[in-house]
Order: sequence, then structure tokens, then C-alpha cells
Amino acid sequence: MSAGLDPRLLARAREVVADTTGFRDDAIAQDAVERVLRAELARGRVPTEVLSELQQLGSPLAYTLVRAVLVGETYFFRQPEHFRFIASEGVPSALRHGAMHLRGWSAGCATGEEAYSLAACLLACVPSGMPVEVVGTDLHEASLEAARRGTYGAWSRRESAPALHTVYEAHGERQVSIVPAVRKVTRFAAANLLAPLPERFGHFDFILCRNVLTYFSPSARDAAIGHLARSLTPGGLLFLGTVEVDRVPAGLTREGPPELQAFRKPRVEERSFAPPPPPQVLS
Repeated sequence: MSAGLDPRLLARAREVVADTTGFRDDAIAQDAVERVLRAELARGRVPTEVLSELQQLGSPLAYTLVRAVLVGETYFFRQPEHFRFIASEGVPSALRHGAMHLRGWSAGCATGEEAYSLAACLLACVPSGMPVEVVGTDLHEASLEAARRGTYGAWSRRESAPALHTVYEAHGERQVSIVPAVRKVTRFAAANLLAPLPERFGHFDFILCRNVLTYFSPSARDAAIGHLARSLTPGGLLFLGTVEVDRVPAGLTREGPPELQAFRKPRVEERSFAPPPPPQVLS
């Protein structure tokens, strides 16, 4: 399919995608990259002009390429075992340790179903009136706009992921919209997992980053996990996809069985310190 495309153009386009997303080379869909490049050339642009624009990571063409290769598969309460663990273990633990509010981050939220699911879970588990906030971030602005609209069809609801908490209300046979209480505590913003989340976002008690890092190169994955871990509050929980890591991230401890892929940031009092030396016995 790449016949007729300048190899330099293809190579640079793939570099742009990798540098922006952290995707490893074999996770970058070649047909998606080629479609974007052919569309640019069909507009009458010459390869050197397109190549020149691709030298700028933040260019409109770079964004179009990234948008073309991103995977937006998501639905409400995907991997329900994570939400059950948050409800049965995560929130009660936070409350026992004196939490006055709870914050969650859906990292790589796509069109928002995960972020709203997390918000609904937290609202259902905290005492009435306790503040809850959830932030959903993604690279894809169009996905974020869809998330803010909060209107979904049947594809966002799957039999494999039961509605564990009230998150939406029906509008006709096919469409649902996010209930006001959940929408009120959820917001969305553009962010890249390859960079630290800006300080204005603060820290989080629960972070979900599932089925995102599976596309990343090893170095990009390690960098992203480091940023995620640093955004946890002490005692906070990070949930990753089933096969995204094969070891416990640095500075965290495993929670639950290995297949849960849940990791906790130790609280200050839990961090290991060398025990004091035994007292000397004076003769």
C-alpha cells in the first residue's frame, strides 16, 4: 500500500507518532499513517512541504497523524474487578486513614466512559456530602469533546461489564446520558502520559490507566508509569491493564492478586526505616 509514497515521508511520520504517543513501532498502524499522508498529497501538497511540516511535533499534521493511530476502545465499567476492589478495599481504607475527599484520574480516558464509571463508583461509596472529583485526560481533543458531551450509544455498554453503580440514564432505546451527579464531579483535559501531569492537577487517591500502556515502547511505558506513580497520594492506588507490566512499579507495592494489576503507594508511616539499635546493657 505504501507504493508511491516517499520513504522519508513515511519514516518521519512514524517518528512523529512514536515521539508524541510513546507507541512502539509495531503498534503504529501503517495503513492509518499512509491514509493521512495520501490525503495531504491529494490536496496538492508536495512531499517536501509535508516533510517540512512534520519537523514540527506540534503541527496540525502531526496532530492529525496522532489522532489517526490512537485506539479509542472503551466502555462503562470495563474490567469490573477494579471497580469492585475500589469499592470494597480502596475507599474504606482511605476513609479509615482520615480522607476528607477523594480524587480519581482516568489516564488515557478516550471518550470518557472510564472516568464517569470511576466517578459513579466513588460517589456510591463515600459518605453523603463528601467531596469527590475525577479528572479524565487524553491526547485526542475530539475524544475529550465527546466525553464532555456525556451522551453514549449501545457500544459503550457491554454485557461483560455490568453497570455496578448509577452512571447514566436512558434516553430512548439506544442512547444514554451521564446522570447530573456524576457529570458534576468529572472534568476532562488534554494531557500526554509521556510528561508529568501539571502541578495544578494535584494528586490522586485512585488512578486508572488500563489498556493504554500496552502500545508503548518499554522506555515510554516506564516513563509514563513513573509519572502516574508520582501523581498518587500516599496510600493511593494505581490500576493498570492485565498484561501491561510484568513487575511491581518502583516505589509501589502490589495490592490483591497479581492478575488484578493494582499497586499502592505506601503511606508515610508504612515506609521502611531501619530499626533503632538495641539499648546497651550497662554492667
